[in-house]
Amino acid sequence: MGAMSRVLKWSWNVYLAFFILLVARDAHSFFAPGTPEYLYWDILRAFDPFFWFAYTLTSLRVAVNAVHVLPLVFYIDRRRVGPFLLWKILFFLRLALDVTGHPYEAKFFASLYQQEPGLCLGALAMAVAVYGPSWWACGRYAFLKNSDQGDRAGTSAATACGRP
Repeated sequence: MGAMSRVLKWSWNVYLAFFILLVARDAHSFFAPGTPEYLYWDILRAFDPFFWFAYTLTSLRVAVNAVHVLPLVFYIDRRRVGPFLLWKILFFLRLALDVTGHPYEAKFFASLYQQEPGLCLGALAMAVAVYGPSWWACGRYAFLKNSDQGDRAGTSAATACGRP
């Protein structure tokens, strides 16, 4: 992979700002009292202690998504920061938590599907389109070899390929 063009890097930086806003909104709606999601979890935990497991999965998802801002930044800047096994584990953990850590949204989409199936499928496609680039970039960051993305010392891909 060659050096990232200016337009592509600018596009990734815009997406990074958008992703940071998504992560911040997600954290706010989960942890801030007075939000519908916080109220949802507060009520569920009051009536059934089993919901602590789902609550824990969701809070881990929020935390892991916040941590995944770092590999996105490193991917954009073409820096390799180790330990590399950590990024692989966090990537798989993020994928698993993105599947299991959305019970509030799952209830929302289930009710939306009952009323408007087309709208529900469109909303799901939009959610995947919004988070898809971060999954792709973080996956590439976790699994690319050093020569494809820069070496461990943080040099750029162009420098690693022998170009100034």
